[in-house]
Amino acid sequence: MFLYSACRYTWKMVVEKFLHNYNIGDNGATMTWAIWRDYGHILSVTAIVIFSIIAFIGIAGFEPIKGAMPEPVKNIENAIGNFYLWCVILGPFFLLIFGWIFIDYYTKLKEFEKLISTESKAQFIKNLQKIEELAISLPRKYEDRIEKKKIELKVKL
Repeated sequence: MFLYSACRYTWKMVVEKFLHNYNIGDNGATMTWAIWRDYGHILSVTAIVIFSIIAFIGIAGFEPIKGAMPEPVKNIENAIGNFYLWCVILGPFFLLIFGWIFIDYYTKLKEFEKLISTESKAQFIKNLQKIEELAISLPRKYEDRIEKKKIELKVKL
């Protein structure tokens, strides 16, 4: 009880703050998109690491020691078949998907940085539509950078 009362926030407060930050109502799809938008690049790198390990296990042909596995795991392996064959199939497949997601994020980020780094007001206004399109698919902090750049260059739109 001491640990719970010593915490600055209760779990209810943390969840409410999270829901408020992401402006979440009854629409679960909005929540998923908001979380993916802010943390998708981190999740994709994590998935790349996990599926790289899975692909390596499948390609190397690692097979667990049958005697060392608990009974429920043995039952699952018997139901799905040779598990490292699944690793060979699913590992590279998801590795490609999440690799593409991360590369897409990185190229959009590089283009955004290139376009927003201009000191010319005319060039900024010319590229503003493209910058805003890129900011939609990047985390929300990049929209804030657009606003700061507009104030810095005194753009009134």
